[in-house]
Amino acid sequence: MSCLLTAFQSLIGACLCTATPSNSATNASSESYRISTNNFAYIEEIIEKEADENTLVLWDVDQTLITPKDAILKPKWNKLLDQLMGGKKVIKDESGNKRYIFREILMHAEHSLLDNGLPSFVEKLQKKGIPTIAFTAAPGGKIGEVDSFIDWRIDELKKFGFDFSHSFPDTQLLNLPKDEDKEFPPVYKSGVLITSLHDKGPVLTNFFAQLGWTPKKVIFIDDQESNIESVASSLDGQVQTIGIEFTGAADLPSKVDESVGKYQVDHFQETGEWISQNQAESNIAHS
Repeated sequence: MSCLLTAFQSLIGACLCTATPSNSATNASSESYRISTNNFAYIEEIIEKEADENTLVLWDVDQTLITPKDAILKPKWNKLLDQLMGGKKVIKDESGNKRYIFREILMHAEHSLLDNGLPSFVEKLQKKGIPTIAFTAAPGGKIGEVDSFIDWRIDELKKFGFDFSHSFPDTQLLNLPKDEDKEFPPVYKSGVLITSLHDKGPVLTNFFAQLGWTPKKVIFIDDQESNIESVASSLDGQVQTIGIEFTGAADLPSKVDESVGKYQVDHFQETGEWISQNQAESNIAHS
């Protein structure tokens, strides 16, 4: 599979992979386990060997399927971005409602696939009758000027070649239980399950309960170890779970000019418009 990671992986000679417990992807396993890797080819190999029609394959979206093009939005620079935003990734507007500033920025920023072969691989799984959906922790509901984030996310994924609606076609919309301290409930629609900032494990078990179906095996790909642990903990003893922590986005080499990142953040906070790194560099050069 051709991907953004190819050049970087050629520099280090191989992917970084760890497994707990030790498992080979050459034979389907019967035990739950977790691995960490930056190599989609290895992930594909595991899924090919492990998945069947009684398996649910779950894909996180941000920093797993897609990644922002601007350096300041890469995982490597999360701490710097938080500093530039003054620690205010979520604020209260004049009406007292929450504004998810960081999410608004991500929705405005240009993204790219982390692997160009991913859409065709997902389609391959669908043709085999293997259920596969997107599973994201993003806030649901109204974000910025977008009335329905889940509808926006579905459309965005389609622009990159992903259509997850083939799984569970008879279940188009599910509203799942909401915690009292959360603003929006988790929502499933057209193959996309959004947790609305709830822990992923409990949301997944609630999803199975409302769906009336529980897979024998779950394969979950996510860039956050805490999400892998949440799912594994919630399904422990009930469903065999293979958790794959994808580190590819975090491992991508990137350089950031702090003054350019500051210009981008300041411009968004003042105007609500996110400008690209290239445009910010040009504006600074001509100022």
